Amino acid sequence: MKILSVTLRLCLAYIAISLAVVSCQKDDKSDVQPTLMREVKEEIVLSKNGYLEFSSPDLFEKTIAALNGKTGEEMKQWEAQYQFTSMKTVFDAGLQEAERLTAAGDQGGEDGHQGAFKRLKDGPLTTNVYLIDVAPLVNKNGLVKVGKVIFQYSYDYLKVITDGDAGKIGLLAKTNQTDES
Repeated sequence: MKILSVTLRLCLAYIAISLAVVSCQKDDKSDVQPTLMREVKEEIVLSKNGYLEFSSPDLFEKTIAALNGKTGEEMKQWEAQYQFTSMKTVFDAGLQEAERLTAAGDQGGEDGHQGAFKRLKDGPLTTNVYLIDVAPLVNKNGLVKVGKVIFQYSYDYLKVITDGDAGKIGLLAKTNQTDES
């Protein structure tokens, strides 16, 4: 009976110590790395066709907000990091040239900058994009890729290549209606 009592006490002591050790262990789940979740890398790259590609619509919108109110010099620096020239930059350069030529008594300034200009009915020039906030993000032809979709912004229209096939960009000039297929 004495052996049973000692054995019982040893077992109870072992259980008590085990419970104490287990309950004192750090319950930190931050060390667990999720295996099914992938980190989405947001990025902006220059395509081989000369337009910017944004990895997501959210990044596109954040970039519009971030560039709003930037100075001309800040915009040049931003564009330089992507080796990109925006419609806004082309328009500004053409406008400066037009002002210089007008001051010299000549007409022009639009030559070489055609895609970036829209002459309104009452005469003044404006950027060839109705949504002025996207002018710093589109190339002189109004192209930008957001996610898997290519957009062509203009003062008069918005054209979309939903499958992101850059080979279809040449068809945009001929496209005047929606292809539902």
